[in-house]
This record gives sequence, structure tokens and C-alpha cells, in this order.
Amino acid sequence: MTVVGTPKEEADDYRDILIEMAEASDGGILTPPRTVHDCRDHEDNLVLDLAAEVGALLIVSEDAALTGMSPLRGVPVLRARAFVDRADAMRRHRRRGQLHRPAFDVDEGRGTVPLDR
Repeated sequence: MTVVGTPKEEADDYRDILIEMAEASDGGILTPPRTVHDCRDHEDNLVLDLAAEVGALLIVSEDAALTGMSPLRGVPVLRARAFVDRADAMRRHRRRGQLHRPAFDVDEGRGTVPLDR
């Protein structure tokens, strides 16, 4: 494994940890076919090949070339901060909806009945 500016042993250790995490979570490792050639940067195209192969709904990247091309083939490319902000907003929205739901409903003849959550 080659990572610019990273000693080979360190890059290999990192790769091994990622493989272990993928396998422990019932995930897997794949080498997607080379089908995307939209970017000048070979490594960016590898990311896009993987996204195309797995049907990614979005790509999170700090790469300026990728984020500058968003959406790529209909797939949004978000910077990490934008992704986190959107995920937090969705979590807050969901939580607000649960907070404003009544805990009980009135059932004629039986008084209050807990709502299923």
C-alpha cells in the first residue's frame, strides 16, 4: 500500500486495522472495476469508482477537486463539517418531533393510554 508521505509499515498497519473493522462489522473489502474517469487525479477516480460500485448516496471528502464537482453523477460530495452539520440538524429535528408528541392519548371510556413510540 502506498500513501504519500507515510512510511509503508504505517500505511500497511492502517490498512490492516480498516480491514479488521470492516470484517468485524459484517462489511467487506472490494476492488471496484475502473469505470470512472471524471477527474484528473487518479486517486479521486478510485473514490468515485467505489461510490459507483456500491451505489453510494453521498461522498464525504475534504478533497477540493471532488467537492468542487459536486454533485458527481447525481451523488452529492460533502465536506466533513457539512456532513456533520446536516446529520446533527436531522437528529435535532427528529428529537424535537419526539419531544412535542404527547406521551398519552385519550381513549373514550379508558382514560389515558400510552402512545407507542
